[in-house]
Amino acid sequence: KAGNKGKPATPRDGAAVEIIGLLKSSLRWVCELSKKVFKYDAVKTSSGQRLEYTEWNQRLQANSERLFWIDPDEKGGASC
Repeated sequence: KAGNKGKPATPRDGAAVEIIGLLKSSLRWVCELSKKVFKYDAVKTSSGQRLEYTEWNQRLQANSERLFWIDPDEKGGASC
């Protein structure tokens, strides 16, 4: 037995940025689809507001680097 019940077997430090990257790629693709292929242009948020795919895509573009970029000088000694 691995002895890790309830704990990831491998680190998940990069999981959030990978999921956001997949979401960003998917939104960009949906925004480029023809209305004949995909008739929807928005989602309803948990607060009930309408959020268009193009706006969601722009929000991700504007904030992803700010939220996920780690300056090499701030890594604390780790080097690649």
